[in-house]
Amino acid sequence: MTVLGEGVFHQIHGGTHTNATSLDVYKNAAREYYRLRGRIRVVDAERSYFGPVSRAAAEAYRRQIASGNAAPSEVATAVRLGPNAGERYLGLLKAVLLNETGLETEVALDAVRGMKDIPAAFWTDTLYDVPGQLAQALEEKRRVRALGGDTMSASASPPLSYTMIGRRRLDHLEWCVTTALADGVAGDLMECGVWRGGACLLMKAILDLSGDRDRNVWVADSFAGLPPPSQPEDQDMDLSRAHYPSLAVSQQRVERAFADFGLLDARVRFLPGFFADTLAGCAVERLAVLRLDGDLYSSTMQALEALYDRVSPGGFIIIDDYGGLGQCAQAVDAFRSARGISTPITMIDWTGAFWRKS
Repeated sequence: MTVLGEGVFHQIHGGTHTNATSLDVYKNAAREYYRLRGRIRVVDAERSYFGPVSRAAAEAYRRQIASGNAAPSEVATAVRLGPNAGERYLGLLKAVLLNETGLETEVALDAVRGMKDIPAAFWTDTLYDVPGQLAQALEEKRRVRALGGDTMSASASPPLSYTMIGRRRLDHLEWCVTTALADGVAGDLMECGVWRGGACLLMKAILDLSGDRDRNVWVADSFAGLPPPSQPEDQDMDLSRAHYPSLAVSQQRVERAFADFGLLDARVRFLPGFFADTLAGCAVERLAVLRLDGDLYSSTMQALEALYDRVSPGGFIIIDDYGGLGQCAQAVDAFRSARGISTPITMIDWTGAFWRKS
């Protein structure tokens, strides 16, 4: 194995030796090589390159292949993923988005929450090796996280993850996107209410992995928390920034998450502002997947009224809080009744639900 770089490129392609005018240059290089390695070994096996390739480089390489300027061996080894590599990549991505690999840190931080004097040993021991007395708390957090349960209560810290929707809803979202792509459902992908962007990150990763270069991922959020209650149905549900500041994640932080995962490009379209002000007049034309996570009656109804008609036949409508928040379910049921939508709603887990547009 070797790390690809400029030096490796020149060694493979001859480097300055290709400009030599005397055989002495090659003879001296051969003697030096024999001294170091004992023999000359020509690597003629098929080469596989692993890792990200910039979009500009990939496009240039495709043009080279199309023009016939690439050797057959190069065509066969451009960027090759091993068996099930895409599946493993998405599995690892979900684990990171859910912070399943860092729950020990969350448990350790929970243990010292509210302490005025944190023991010095916490920073050297507990933070990196959860002691036995916290093992039960760790297992409970794993259970709750797998279900996408409520971790926003006063007794638990906001999760150090990119999403709170749990593994089952992430798996289902992957199925919706891949099914829409396989069935040729027209349109972009969109989430309304993104928090730290985890679901949108997964959708963009699936698009990139599939080679799709035409669809956008729309990221719609106020990036300032939820609006105060404005409808009678929401009066007992004030999730605004004043009460839940951890739900207010800036657009800059979400953009940074896309960049950190190598997923930020012009096909990630941000739509900042409250739904009442942004959705009806937005530039979205067609949608293959629409995911709503607005919690409130008002937010859910505004999103459905503005965007449902843009969902293509065969497209998916996903409601994150249908089973968990009564006012959200009330908005969905009222909208479906008014539109005469009879397609059954299917539960994904304890709270997420969806239907496919007929």
